[in-house]
Amino acid sequence: VTNGGCQALCPSHGHYCFGCHGYWEDSNVEALRELFKENGFDKDEIRRIFTKFACTNKILSESQVLK
Repeated sequence: VTNGGCQALCPSHGHYCFGCHGYWEDSNVEALRELFKENGFDKDEIRRIFTKFACTNKILSESQVLK
């Protein structure tokens, strides 16, 4: 759901992608939120992940992810 451009720096060092290049225009952030929930992430952690770099992103503001 995130744009590349960083040569997968975070995943290559054992971390999830932080989304520093923003989200794809048609990304399914609601489905990703559900995957995070299914894997034990709480609401605050999910919000932190989604808003670290893209809190004003149109994709997030138009979705139900942060509500």
